[in-house]
Amino acid sequence: MPSILSDEDKQMVKRTVPKSGNKIHAVAVAKLYIAYPDRHRWTYTGLQGAVVLANDLVGNTFWLKMVDISLTMDDLFEGYMVLDAVADFLAHSPLADRTKQPAIAPRPEHHVHDSNHASPSPSPVSAPTLRSPDPSVSSGYTAASAALRQRRGHTKSRLGCIGCKRRKVKCQETWPSCANCDKRGWVCRYSDAFKNVLREPAALDVPSPRQLVQLSDTPIMYSRDDMQLFHHYLVAAYPCVPHDFVDIWTRDVPVKSHQYSYLMEAMLALAGSHLALQVEKPKNDLALHHRQKAIVGLGEAFTRWPPTAEESHVMFAASFLLSYQSTFMEDGFLEHFVSLRGCSLLAQLIMAEGFTGPFVDQTNWNLIAVDSPFSKFPQLDQGLVHQALLSLKGFSPLVSQLGAHAIEKAVVCQLAQALRFLLHSNVDPKSEKLSEPDLPPANSLSPKYFAFTNPLLPADTATLFPDIDWDNITAPPPGAPFHFAAFKAMMATLTLFSTWPHEELVRIFDPANHLGNVVLAHFCAVRFILLPFTAPDNVLRNPAKAAVQWAAKIMAALDDDKSGQWAKYTEWPTKVIRCLYGCVEKNRAFTIGNVRDMLIQNPDLFRVEQAGT
Repeated sequence: MPSILSDEDKQMVKRTVPKSGNKIHAVAVAKLYIAYPDRHRWTYTGLQGAVVLANDLVGNTFWLKMVDISLTMDDLFEGYMVLDAVADFLAHSPLADRTKQPAIAPRPEHHVHDSNHASPSPSPVSAPTLRSPDPSVSSGYTAASAALRQRRGHTKSRLGCIGCKRRKVKCQETWPSCANCDKRGWVCRYSDAFKNVLREPAALDVPSPRQLVQLSDTPIMYSRDDMQLFHHYLVAAYPCVPHDFVDIWTRDVPVKSHQYSYLMEAMLALAGSHLALQVEKPKNDLALHHRQKAIVGLGEAFTRWPPTAEESHVMFAASFLLSYQSTFMEDGFLEHFVSLRGCSLLAQLIMAEGFTGPFVDQTNWNLIAVDSPFSKFPQLDQGLVHQALLSLKGFSPLVSQLGAHAIEKAVVCQLAQALRFLLHSNVDPKSEKLSEPDLPPANSLSPKYFAFTNPLLPADTATLFPDIDWDNITAPPPGAPFHFAAFKAMMATLTLFSTWPHEELVRIFDPANHLGNVVLAHFCAVRFILLPFTAPDNVLRNPAKAAVQWAAKIMAALDDDKSGQWAKYTEWPTKVIRCLYGCVEKNRAFTIGNVRDMLIQNPDLFRVEQAGT
């Protein structure tokens, strides 16, 4: 058979055959020459493994016989084949269009050859046969060439082990030892670059006691403004009532916000509305945008009712944050109580099911502690209190009529009780043993704190409208004032708004319900008198603008009444609200603390409708 290699090719093959004459271990140079005649495109640097048996290399004939082996491509190409351009090398290959064959040829059924004995074998493979485009031709040559074509280009990496770098072979870069070193029993050593970049930290035998936070699989991108709002929430805008929930609002709630996007949106919405009242160019649209997304997400959570123990606390937190945000929105009066109703529903579920969570694990949820200085309660102007009681008495006949709603009667009762407890009695408390009504014995939570029933949980309001002595409404109870009892009566109004049937809430907030508007106007005015003295220090720093605008809109609805018969029932709340409205117009930063200072230093301003500063 004529030789298929040129004399130059034969000389190359001679130089690459081991001098030991072991032709079994002759390298695949001849095969590569046949498959890829463009020899200027590659350089042989060293291959191991017998894939070609070269016979009679010195004679005029050159026989190629395929030897059956089962070697992986990594074993076959343990050395490198340096290619100037892999893409060009494959593109100019004469076998580029050949049908792909399996990477490892099937084992042929013939006897194994050795260097000293030649057994019968199939006909030698000639060059035309090797170059035949017929896909039916199946041989070791086509299998090996297909494997070569399928080999991907090498991506250089400088993180291999020191042993593989010294031998200039590809390293698997596995820790703590690569496969090459394992196979040879060597100690695999890596450079510091590998240890610092790719090494995975060893698992701790003792898990960390710190709770791991499961982040969202689809994280939401937040803007720079959002990050500013998140920071503002943590330092200033978080809810500060009740006082012993501060750690929950600043620690536990932000942690859960990474898992529940609507909780994060509620936090950002609250911070946006709180910040908008304190800057010259507020971004109200940003706060409303986050509020809308929080409401949508919270609504979707309610569709999965009943929630899990964890999500019930998350939903409660989001509802409370939205309710608290409403206190900084000029049109958020009704939304404030609607969100409180959601809090009440979730609070009852958590208590009934015994769901554990941050709001019940760290506190006694049945009782709310207040750190207000009731023992050092400043003396409230008695003339202002008398005017408020007489104003309630003025429209009490309308409330006693059959057409009045039950919630209107209940709110008036609690307002009257709160004001009467602020009156000063002529009885010396030191001469008679008098105790404040309904005061928890020894204040079970802490000696310096006062406790009252959670207003979000249903409670029976003991005072009934017919029980009020309107003829002697300005007569103080024996031993008065009872500042904490007045505070509890005011908190009872929140219980009415958050736990009574939804129809009752809709009736009293109906703009066409003039009697309901009169009751709400008195509710806002009495709150402005009592809240500054009972609020925590953090609340005193809150802007008062939104709450003043609530009351101003109620007064505007009464002014729109063409008959004018309702204006006479709102003379006293009108004086209080107009005074505060003037203060807010003059000073954007007017706070609840400023209202407190006015009540102590110059209460006459609330009687003459003049704005103070």
